[in-house]
Amino acid sequence: MRRAILLLVLLMPSVAGSQWWQNGKRIPDETWRRSKDDLGVMLLLTAETDAFVREWYSAPESHVPNIRTTDRAVRGDVVSAFVLFSGCKPSPSGACDGTVDFTVLKPDGSLYGEAKNYPLCTRKASAKTVQMSPEHLDILIEPKDPLGLYTVKVRVRDKLAGITLEVEQRLEVVVSVEPNEKPIG
Repeated sequence: MRRAILLLVLLMPSVAGSQWWQNGKRIPDETWRRSKDDLGVMLLLTAETDAFVREWYSAPESHVPNIRTTDRAVRGDVVSAFVLFSGCKPSPSGACDGTVDFTVLKPDGSLYGEAKNYPLCTRKASAKTVQMSPEHLDILIEPKDPLGLYTVKVRVRDKLAGITLEVEQRLEVVVSVEPNEKPIG
């Protein structure tokens, strides 16, 4: 199933910082979106990696990208995990000192793959702007991979603020997509 996410209402900065807000109120945490103090982190899965990156970087800052996310894939698909964040505590030079760890678990809970210590940000940190981590994780569903629910986990550490947030998404690998859906990828 594909979902479209508009980020405008989720990403409005507040007077207190760039926590996740909607209609002036802080949004409760969910497994895929969390915040603590000024740091907000969101994990999105998409099968449309190139389109997402192109829209994210080519649009003016005032433009809210329409991100097509997914929670379902078939063998042979590539699904990408992206980390969006705001409110990373800047150093005196303005840089964010943070890291991202990706972990993917198979349906039986065993390790499918992991990538650790990616930089959270390579540009100047911004308390009021949602940024995308410069690295993302591509998950290739191999022809012999088991069917079922995979778990994609991300751990984000803001070293200067001393905050660690963990978010996760589920990805269902199925034999085929339903007739009213288009194949992903």
